Amino acid sequence: MKFKDYYEILGVPRTATPDEIKAAYRKLARKFHPDVSKEPNAEARFKELGEAHEVLKDPEKRARLPRHVLSRLQRAIHLAADFKSF
Repeated sequence: MKFKDYYEILGVPRTATPDEIKAAYRKLARKFHPDVSKEPNAEARFKELGEAHEVLKDPEKRARLPRHVLSRLQRAIHLAADFKSF
C-alpha cells in the first residue's frame, strides 16, 4: 500500500486550519469534479481529494495520521538496515 500525503493532495501545509482544509478541498473538488473537468484522471483525482478531506477534517483521524507516517518510516528504516546485511 502506497503512502498518501493528504496534505500534499489538498495542497495545504501540515499546520493548516480546518477552514483552510475545507477551502482547499472545495476549490479542488470543483476543479476536478467529473461532470465539470475534461481531464482524463478527473474522477480518480476527485475521489482522492474526498479521501484526503475525510481524514483531515476529522480531528481524531488527523491526530492519528502522523503516528502512522512515523511507524511506516521506522519500518522502512528497519527493513533497509536488514537489507544491508546481505
